[in-house]
Amino acid sequence: MPLVGHFVGGMDFADLKYVLSAAEMGPDGTEVKPENAVRYRARINTIINLITVGSVLFMIVKAYNKTKNRQLKKVRQELPRKNYWAK
Repeated sequence: MPLVGHFVGGMDFADLKYVLSAAEMGPDGTEVKPENAVRYRARINTIINLITVGSVLFMIVKAYNKTKNRQLKKVRQELPRKNYWAK
């Protein structure tokens, strides 16, 4: 995700979370109660990757279909036309 982070102003998605309750520290500096947080960074990364890969695949299929249609037009022009309805 460094590429996407570069385009959005250096934002790093690795530390995105919504803290429900902060961690409680003891007098000696040890963690008494861990932090309760919703980490949504993985969902954001997954959505960005899905959109990126989907758009690239869409462009590849679109380019392939465009070349395939050109080939079909050439073949159709070369085939003789028959009137099957005429007697």
